[in-house]
Amino acid sequence: PSCPVHRTRALAREFFDDGSVTHPAGPQSYRLLGAAFGHLGKLDEAREAIDEAMRRAQKFTLTTLRAGNSPRLVNRLIEGWRKAGWGPPP
Repeated sequence: PSCPVHRTRALAREFFDDGSVTHPAGPQSYRLLGAAFGHLGKLDEAREAIDEAMRRAQKFTLTTLRAGNSPRLVNRLIEGWRKAGWGPPP
């Protein structure tokens, strides 16, 4: 779907349905929120969620994210973060 809301819903479904989120208050949930808000153009909310994700998992790396998720999901997350003006660590 081309609508940002539909793309964001698809991202959330993929992220939650594959078992990636085992703790809703964990950093992975905030990573998803940051990407979703970025895709929706809600930049302040996106940055706030991304900052919270980083506070909750200070050793987060893109390598770790890639190891546990599909390339499609990782690319969608990164795209949302970039729209929010944030570049993930290596």
